[in-house]
Amino acid sequence: MLDRCHLATWLLVAAAGLLQSAALALAETAPAGSARDARATLSARAVSPVHTPNEAAPPSPRPALKKPEKGTWPFKRWSYAKAYTYNFFMDRPVPLQVVARNGSWSEHIRSGQLVTEAQALNAARLVHRSRGTFETSSCTFPRHAIVYFDRSDKPVAAASICFECEGVLVWPDYEHDDDPTPQTFLAREKKFMRALAGWKKLFGGELGLPLAYDGQR
Repeated sequence: MLDRCHLATWLLVAAAGLLQSAALALAETAPAGSARDARATLSARAVSPVHTPNEAAPPSPRPALKKPEKGTWPFKRWSYAKAYTYNFFMDRPVPLQVVARNGSWSEHIRSGQLVTEAQALNAARLVHRSRGTFETSSCTFPRHAIVYFDRSDKPVAAASICFECEGVLVWPDYEHDDDPTPQTFLAREKKFMRALAGWKKLFGGELGLPLAYDGQR
């Protein structure tokens, strides 16, 4: 005799099977082409790189892959890039990057727009200038990001920028000294501040995005 646990499992499997059979039967009775279109829509939603109504769709066709120069960010071939705003609220315990290395996205994306190839290349140079991740304080809370995608719409690199506390979080990242000297830190900070001016020009000037969530900058 089945115990309660096994019985519950069996019932769930049976219910799933009945639902699948019902879906297939409905598809077969639908007008020609509609079932195929419905399955395509569901499939597209499952892999869609669009996470908010305010986000631009990927370019079509996808541009050819671009190979970064050896030893320069983003280290991987990429097809196109988008600029994002997200986390437009006071600091709270939420993921700091718009998309993590494992592919999980922020639930608080405000907007996403395509950038030109020239803008994407410029952003990569800004990351390279500061040698990747750099934080001037411990309060980094990014609200802007640029994400690079391959031709399958998979993110391959991302840089998330905090204009308020002046920091950038990057993946994949450069190798860093876990215990830098004051001189090393100050040298990197100087390079980062020059890069930060470039980030402000890109997001605020060229893309016309607010640099602060309250619209004051």
